[in-house]
Amino acid sequence: MITGINVKQSKGEILLGISLDEFIQQLQALPSKNGWVNLILSPRKTMHPKGYTHSIHVENRKSSGKKEVSTE
Repeated sequence: MITGINVKQSKGEILLGISLDEFIQQLQALPSKNGWVNLILSPRKTMHPKGYTHSIHVENRKSSGKKEVSTE
């Protein structure tokens, strides 16, 4: 799970509270593909005592073994 970011849903909106130093440090430590990292926003099973309704984690897809084929 990615820390340094808190997520609350209220009145149909999602509020993100971000601790810049902590969040950026974690993102920079992640392996990236061409500078991109995929994050997943998931609802929590139960609300955190501080009202957080969602958590964020890194997409962890395994390679399907398929290769990209150029059409050029």
